[in-house]
Amino acid sequence: MIGVLIDIGGGFLAEIVFASTYAALLLSQGVSQTDLQHRMLMDNSFYVANVIVGDGFLAAGAFVAARIARVREVEHAGLVGVVGVTIVWAIGRAIAEDRTLYPPWYAPVFYGLALPVALLAGYIARRFAGPR
Repeated sequence: MIGVLIDIGGGFLAEIVFASTYAALLLSQGVSQTDLQHRMLMDNSFYVANVIVGDGFLAAGAFVAARIARVREVEHAGLVGVVGVTIVWAIGRAIAEDRTLYPPWYAPVFYGLALPVALLAGYIARRFAGPR
């Protein structure tokens, strides 16, 4: 459970900090507040950063879960990936008003990388554990 909390909680807080920083940067460059959301949502680098930050926290949560488990590390990490993606998907469905704003590559990449990233983190955690 701690792995899912790291993934969802840490990722959510990091995304808030990232989006706030990005918005402040755009505002400092003279972008009006009315154009701010449009500029952020039309910038592919915004989505690339979201994928990196989201997968980074997913990897951290999966790694921690695998290290705590000490047995079947990869399976525990994979479970963090599945549960985390399910929660993010459900939250996204509940709050997203217009899904056409997202670029077409975003959802397949974001969700498609989740399980491989989680499993890789579990594998790395198992390798760090050393011989049993």
